[in-house]
Amino acid sequence: MPTKLNLAISAFAAISVLALLVISWGPGPEPAEAATACDPGTAGCYLVNTTDGEVDADGPPLLGCADGHCTLDDAIRASMRDGIPSRIHFAIPAAECPGNLCTIFPAATYPAIGRTGENGTTIDGTTQGCAGGQCITIDGTQMSGNGCCRGLVIASSHNVVRGIHIANLPSLPDSAGILVFNDTPGGISRGNIIEGNRISNVGKGIQVAVELSAGKQLGNSIRQNLIVNTDRAIQVSTASYNASEVRGTWVAGNTIRGARSAGVLLQSIGGGHVVNTAIVNNLIVSGPGTGIRLQATGCRAISPICVQLGTPSQIHGNVIRNNAIRAMGGPGIWLYAHNAGARVYANRVQANNIHANGHHGIYLNRAGGAPNGSNGNVFSRNSLSANRFLGINLGSGNKVGDGPKGGAGCIASAGGSSGGGTQVVNGNVACPEIRAVRRSWTSCRVEGRAQRGAIIEVFVATPGPGDSAGASVAHGEGTHYAATDGVVRTRVNGAWTAIIPRVPPGSFLTATATTAVGTSEFAANRLTAPGCVL
Repeated sequence: MPTKLNLAISAFAAISVLALLVISWGPGPEPAEAATACDPGTAGCYLVNTTDGEVDADGPPLLGCADGHCTLDDAIRASMRDGIPSRIHFAIPAAECPGNLCTIFPAATYPAIGRTGENGTTIDGTTQGCAGGQCITIDGTQMSGNGCCRGLVIASSHNVVRGIHIANLPSLPDSAGILVFNDTPGGISRGNIIEGNRISNVGKGIQVAVELSAGKQLGNSIRQNLIVNTDRAIQVSTASYNASEVRGTWVAGNTIRGARSAGVLLQSIGGGHVVNTAIVNNLIVSGPGTGIRLQATGCRAISPICVQLGTPSQIHGNVIRNNAIRAMGGPGIWLYAHNAGARVYANRVQANNIHANGHHGIYLNRAGGAPNGSNGNVFSRNSLSANRFLGINLGSGNKVGDGPKGGAGCIASAGGSSGGGTQVVNGNVACPEIRAVRRSWTSCRVEGRAQRGAIIEVFVATPGPGDSAGASVAHGEGTHYAATDGVVRTRVNGAWTAIIPRVPPGSFLTATATTAVGTSEFAANRLTAPGCVL
């Protein structure tokens, strides 16, 4: 029977953990609000009652929704001129919704929500009343003309799109299922929420973007969406030449299937920053592309050379955590400083499950980015298994065993990773060496050497596809984090010791080292001592 003291201690502990999470991750996105009734005639409230795909390209309809015939186009245009936060709900007759699916075929892209400067429009497809899914579909198969082809466009702050299915947009360079953008020099948009939607068969699923100088997108949320069969499922990007910024985006709880280029793409082209994005708790599976890609491109190609324009492109301070990335054709997570002036640095990749992808598990490289512009990236406690190449790869073309830096261990290599190569990413932190595994009462004592001051993480390894040539003695993949005695640091002489639980017979161990300039590749695998097995 719990005592009042025990209950009080438990409550205090729970509050302390919650406070720690808030301090570490920020307040997070606002919770979803339940839809309230939207009756015709209520100020700022528009009830779409037809699947008519009318788009009035010449200006606002004469009567809008006031004549009792309210298309989605009518409602969007009315919301842009009413001067107050607006709600767009749905009550389409069953006769227009065979099988409880209401499909709208617009002839062109709808006007941008908030283009007139008004904020706070909510489009809520769940108000149609269908059970457990998105029954309002915007189908783009009949779209054409200027601005083609986008499902919904948001150009202001504090808007919500919820419970809409957007499908079958022509796959053109600028097409997107839902686009949140800022096209005003120096303008700021913030706090938009895209949640609980389904996006399928489009080029870009959901995009948050700034494309003019000094513009900002702040604190937008993309959460709990299902995105299927796209080129880029979620793209957070800036493509301007002077200090534009996309900061504090939440990408959380989405399911992404069949992404051809990238499941989630953070991209800076030409200039600007993508900063403090949280990519957490997403499922990204079964596509030919990369799971999550962070790519900075510091110049524009002007044949036959690449010309740097504006401020450096930077992607930094982003967190990739607790995602499951499986059966993708490219790397599970790829951090890439593409060319001159580009920097991808100080990002944290933590506690992800990266499995059976067709390339490296985590791949960090710079083709021609700024020298030392890809340092400070931390890879911590990720689970990597059955990926085609290395679990962690620092540098283009790196391969365990090339030159003097491969083999049984790379600790002796001056500042080099197990891959070697000429570029410097994460300072080419040398991977640690496991020198001995000994029994220590009911656990295992793992001993090794690494760079002075490094933090060591020990993993149970998976020899096989992720090793160089599949050799059990090569540098493999850390299937799961094994150390249990807190943070393991090297001593003054570079020696370190970690205590881990006993492991199954025939298990191999590996480790990474993290310093101020980033995390290393995995150490050479080490077979556990007989006394350390279960």
